[in-house]
Amino acid sequence: MSNFSRILAMFCLILPYGWGIADELDERWYFAPSIFYIAPDDDRQAKNGFGSSITLGKPLIGRIDLEVGFFADNIKQKGDAGQFNQRGLMLDGLYYFTRNSGFAPYFVVGGGIARTKLNSNASTSTLGQAGFGFTTKMTKSAIKLRSDIRYRMDEDDKSIPNVAQFGDWVVSIGLSVPIGDPPPPPVYDEDGDGVWDDLDRCSLTLKGAVVDMWGCELDSDSDGVTDSSDLCPGTLKATVVGSDGCLADHDHDGITDSQDQCPNTPDDSEVDENGCEPDGDGDKVPNSVDQCPNTPVGIKVSPDGCELDQDGDGVNDSHDQCPNTEKGSNIDKNGCEIPKPEKTKPVPLKVTVLDGVYFSSGSDNLNAASKASLRRVANQLMQHPDMLVKIVGYTDNSGARDLNIHLSRIRAYAVMNYLVEQGVNADNISADGEGSANPVADNSTPEGRALNRRVELHMFER
Repeated sequence: MSNFSRILAMFCLILPYGWGIADELDERWYFAPSIFYIAPDDDRQAKNGFGSSITLGKPLIGRIDLEVGFFADNIKQKGDAGQFNQRGLMLDGLYYFTRNSGFAPYFVVGGGIARTKLNSNASTSTLGQAGFGFTTKMTKSAIKLRSDIRYRMDEDDKSIPNVAQFGDWVVSIGLSVPIGDPPPPPVYDEDGDGVWDDLDRCSLTLKGAVVDMWGCELDSDSDGVTDSSDLCPGTLKATVVGSDGCLADHDHDGITDSQDQCPNTPDDSEVDENGCEPDGDGDKVPNSVDQCPNTPVGIKVSPDGCELDQDGDGVNDSHDQCPNTEKGSNIDKNGCEIPKPEKTKPVPLKVTVLDGVYFSSGSDNLNAASKASLRRVANQLMQHPDMLVKIVGYTDNSGARDLNIHLSRIRAYAVMNYLVEQGVNADNISADGEGSANPVADNSTPEGRALNRRVELHMFER
């Protein structure tokens, strides 16, 4: 990156910072001495150089300044072939984006003439330039640091043959020094109370109000309410008053706060001499919100004045002999749960052990002989389409109970699924497993255990 590129990048980075609120316009003339660094057009075949300028300026209106200046610079050609010596006059206009004294960025555009001497050749040309810059106040005085970057177009067609113009970049830094005494600070009385703003401690008083030497409205009785708003101008000092200067009654019940024992009663409530709402049944719930105005004395009540029913069974606590029944329970008049009648299992019309149905040990796979037997059962069931059927599986008592229940259940489902495959109506048949329950023989003998490992067919009326 060239030196010029670095300077341009730094200038662009600092330009946005410090943007703020505009200050008052200083209309004095000023002069601005500066030095500048010039990066010449490649057609000049010259090295970077330096120069200086002196400018006289004047703020006009709003954000616009007008400046006239003189500059001089020297640019050596490469290979020491010669040196450009330039002297010129410029007339520029500056537009400030803000007049903030901490940081004031501006845009500049202008034109002028220049006298250029290269070796023994001299010529006069017109100039045009545009760029961006900023000023910032250096001290408590009005002197400002000033810096900008400009692109300067030089219509010089005499210095170098076959070149009609040059475009040079110029980066400057200098000062802006005002001429003459600073203007006196403005004096305002924005609220029109006759006290200047720099002395006014109450800057928002109403126009026409009587104020003291500090611009604040009078409060003759020192109650914190100004005389213009005080409807009770004779209250004693340090008395608590409302916004109208009268004794405070924050709940608007007609009883002043100093006498009100219930200071938060709702508006328009009926109150007694103490400012409290009546409570006819003495349950500490005012009549205006009491939904049960005749509760017995001493009974605990809810915020609406009704007896509590903490278990939510519909019987008040004072009569509830079973205070912890679950919500939604079927209860009697004493709040106690009424036992639900036990459900009785339907009794099958007929129970038949399915002979010839066998499974591999620990498995629910039906062998070929079992399937042949079940096909005969399926044919019989299809002859009675209105009959409800349940397949129940059993095991002996060998092994864990949970494992036996699982094994008996999956075997019963295997039988049911096979019968449905053979054409039995699936809506008329169900299955379950009972494990080792309801043995039909002695589990202590191999023969008894074999009889207990069975599948039963239970038939019910619809």
